[in-house]
Amino acid sequence: MSLQVKDKMSELKLRKRGGEKSKWRKVLLADMENWETIPTDIQMLVGGGVIFVFSTETNRLIIELMHVSEEKPALFTVGDCLVRFLADDNEMTDVEHGWLENMRRGLENIPPDVKEEWHSYLEWATLQMKRTVAKLSENRTTQGEELLIRLLEPCQARCSFCICRSAQPDMVSSSEDIEERLVDGKKAGYKAVVFTGGEPTLIRDLPQLLKRAKELGYKKIGLQSNGIKLAKYEYAKELVDAGLNYVLQSLHSHDPVTHESIFKIEGCFDDCVQSVKNLMDLNIIVALNYVTTKQNVNGHEDFVRFVHKSFGRKNMLRVLLRGSHPTITFSSMSPQGWGEKNLQDLPQLSAVAPSVKRAIDTSRKLGVQVRIPGLCGFPACFLPDRAPYFDELMEREVVSIDARQYFPQCDMCAFRNKCSGYWKGYAGHFGASEFIPARPEDGFKLPDARAHNPLFSEFLPARIFQKIMDRIP
Repeated sequence: MSLQVKDKMSELKLRKRGGEKSKWRKVLLADMENWETIPTDIQMLVGGGVIFVFSTETNRLIIELMHVSEEKPALFTVGDCLVRFLADDNEMTDVEHGWLENMRRGLENIPPDVKEEWHSYLEWATLQMKRTVAKLSENRTTQGEELLIRLLEPCQARCSFCICRSAQPDMVSSSEDIEERLVDGKKAGYKAVVFTGGEPTLIRDLPQLLKRAKELGYKKIGLQSNGIKLAKYEYAKELVDAGLNYVLQSLHSHDPVTHESIFKIEGCFDDCVQSVKNLMDLNIIVALNYVTTKQNVNGHEDFVRFVHKSFGRKNMLRVLLRGSHPTITFSSMSPQGWGEKNLQDLPQLSAVAPSVKRAIDTSRKLGVQVRIPGLCGFPACFLPDRAPYFDELMEREVVSIDARQYFPQCDMCAFRNKCSGYWKGYAGHFGASEFIPARPEDGFKLPDARAHNPLFSEFLPARIFQKIMDRIP
């Protein structure tokens, strides 16, 4: 495999689209002075479409405008625009009915000379990540405990399994949208925010975004990164000083040749290792994401030993506060995004399981924390006797997505009610005979959810965490 010369990508500037947003708000609400009941508060949000939130002291209505390419059920359609609504009691009052009809008229009365421009803006807005809007009851309207903000698509690396390529749209290209998502996330009850990409460190505004998240009161302010730019200590320190306190960094092997062949960046291994050392020295929480492909399918145990040897903290106070070593997450290549086009790199799970099991057992001895993430990891039925290490089994909600499926034998599995199934693309490539249920009659059961408490999984020193995990049935 030929390697690309190390990429010196320039920093990217987030596009400012505030003027466009203000323009379309004015156009769609041009007739507001003639409304029977004028809302006392109006929010216009962008993400998954254009979203208006109208409210008074007694009424509140969310109106979603989406491009018809979404092919979703709608109350009515105006041109290329689908119109949907969400009322707090799922039933509209007369006032809210009036607001909806006013929105219909606003769409129908868009001047002919800007209609094409409106539909272009609506199509862009529909491709942005769907917004979180808090209901009056303050219940969340999205799953998950972290607000995830994807900052553009570009990245120096060209990993064959990247799910950000092709599978997902360019989710954020506006600094105004990020500000709104941060504010709305706090209103919705999120305490953690994670910036991802593409590669978020390519964004020139990243320090300001981290600082803003800190000002808003987010407790966990995280970053998902390839680590290349973080090899410069001054830059890493700038981000930490701005509010960064957690990093999930990609590191796919202890072997430089293997890691660089996966990244397709010659000479990047030393930078990625130095990045981890910088972040550990800066005393923040660090996790390393090892995505399993055919290239590193048997390297999990050696990776644990490498992490133990290379990245240990020596200051006892820091060990007590942040753990002795980075956490390791063993992820799985999935047939999504670029992975769907590079199935030659997709390993069979039955070949991966023994290597991961050896790594978990070694991590117990060395005091290095290991976790198997939810959608990005392996199904728990492949290592049923190591169930407490699977994040998905500890989640309060089961994620349901169209790209995953269950198999007939899944109904016999003790983990069925907490499992999201597995990728349809994987079963289409390898079949489903590998999926053997962890049956209750064989002694398998869901692990104690206390193992997923953030106190244990992120902030507790690794040796104590492992002792707790070992005692959980």
